[in-house]
Amino acid sequence: MTNEDGEVTEYDHDQFNERTTRGVVLVDAPSIVGQLHYDTVRLTVEAPHPIAVMTRSDFETLLSEADTVEDLGLYLGDRHRFLKEMFYEDPGPFLQLGNQLEQELVGHYKFFDNTFNMASWRESADKRFWHRYQVERSADIARRDRENEASELLDGLISAIRTHNRPDSLTIQPTWELAMLTRRERAFLNARIQNKYDRLMTTGSDQKFAFTNCHTGCWDVFYLYQGIDREVFRAEAQRMADRKMWVERALNDFQLSVFCFAIRYASLGLGDIDEVVMTVSDAHTWPTITREQLEEAQRYFAGMTSTRPIVEFP
Repeated sequence: MTNEDGEVTEYDHDQFNERTTRGVVLVDAPSIVGQLHYDTVRLTVEAPHPIAVMTRSDFETLLSEADTVEDLGLYLGDRHRFLKEMFYEDPGPFLQLGNQLEQELVGHYKFFDNTFNMASWRESADKRFWHRYQVERSADIARRDRENEASELLDGLISAIRTHNRPDSLTIQPTWELAMLTRRERAFLNARIQNKYDRLMTTGSDQKFAFTNCHTGCWDVFYLYQGIDREVFRAEAQRMADRKMWVERALNDFQLSVFCFAIRYASLGLGDIDEVVMTVSDAHTWPTITREQLEEAQRYFAGMTSTRPIVEFP
């Protein structure tokens, strides 16, 4: 890419391509800007990757409903596919910048559980979906927001790890595993961690669970331990990652990585976190799995199982 000063920036196509790139053009205007040129919007619709033109106010409304990188990317991708069909049928609404159309699009998208309902959009005369979403889904929104607010604990963990480690630190990759999760996935994960924490405090027995990260294809293991022996804890954290890898390699020919997020709590039953350790087990380091390893692993983990989908409003 060449800027107005003739400076050339080259992008790694493996990281920046039509499949992974999303673009937002922000216009910082306090009121309605006016009608955009038809071809300007048409070119964004026909672009190989999503490009959305909106005001700063529109973008702030969007961020109130899509506040993670993954949520924002999913919305912009679905929006792009929606406009590829609807723009040519009725371009008028999409040419007005600053008339809160984006708010109506977001309301429509959320009302239908993160999808664009083509038939409903066509049938609506006024496109007033934001108000309908806020009124008819008010109880669902309140419950969802409470769960989402609790999940911000994970945001703090992600930020802390990135802030306190160098860009080349081995902790950055496990952090990326968490950063790729949507807000609802983070809320689900936070609830699982809280459930396991409660059981740990009640029983004193180690707790664990694993889930597959659909954005990376990797497995993420969470291991909760109560005690003072750091060496045992750290060794077991690595062993948990390896055990899950052994099961998936042996039963499902798994080819990626297993990340383990291990949390050690104070031994006095107060629930204070003493230590957090992140370990990883890579498939290429385990070309074969012995019968003894599989038998040990299956005492801790099952193979890949079916899971219920995580939705906006369960």
